Order: sequence, then C-alpha cells, then structure tokens
Amino acid sequence: MYKEVPKYIFFDGVKQFNVLSKYDNWLSSCEFSVYTNSSIKIDDLEIELFSSNTRGLNEFYLENEMLFEELNLHLNFSVEQKENNDWIIYHSKAKFDDYFLAIANDNDKKYITFYSLGGSRFVESISIYGVFICIG
Repeated sequence: MYKEVPKYIFFDGVKQFNVLSKYDNWLSSCEFSVYTNSSIKIDDLEIELFSSNTRGLNEFYLENEMLFEELNLHLNFSVEQKENNDWIIYHSKAKFDDYFLAIANDNDKKYITFYSLGGSRFVESISIYGVFICIG
C-alpha cells in the first residue's frame, strides 16, 4: 500500500521550492545540464529525478500494472491502448508531456515520484504529480 508524501522540497537545478503535495511550474533553466540536477528532498533522503532509477511511465506500467492501478487512485491518469497494442498513459492536464517516475529506496522504505516534462521545442516545465511511500 502506498501513501502520498504531503510535503517535500523540490530542487529544479537552480532553485528550491517547498511543496505541498503537487508542483507545476516553469523550470528555472531550460539547459539540460542544469535541470537534470533536479531532485526531491524528504528529510535526509534525496531522490534524483534524472538517474538510473528513473523510468518512463509506459515502461513502468507494463511491468507493474497492479501497482500503477493502486497509485493511480491518487493521480487520475488516463490509460489507453492504441491499435498497435502500445499504451498511452497521460494526465488530462497535459496529454503530450513526457511522463516519468523516479524510484528511491531508503533503508527498508520505497519511494516513487511521478512527474512529467513539457515544452513546445525543448523542456520548459515540470509537473510533479505526487511522491509516494510504501507503507506495508
């Protein structure tokens, strides 16, 4: 079972933001070398949003459909299967964003962060839909 983390600090590579539940705004820098340093901080734990533990949401869904369904009770994502059997997973706010999740382990606790990146020609914005901790 997963529970949403109610508050955390989001670092976008330049600035820190105290966040209550969700974050949706422009990045302080659109430079790849800057925004890829983005992270979430919860107490002493830092979750890097661009690391080897970051996965595309479609890939995660195919491997963890039951877990996705549980977490989606909080998120309200739409899931559609295309004619070629590929899956499209998106939030109604931004269908064409690129969706990711970052997984972090801290001792015996597992954290999952759902976020998306948006922009017209390059990455300009980030939406953090939720940070969840496994509680059981």
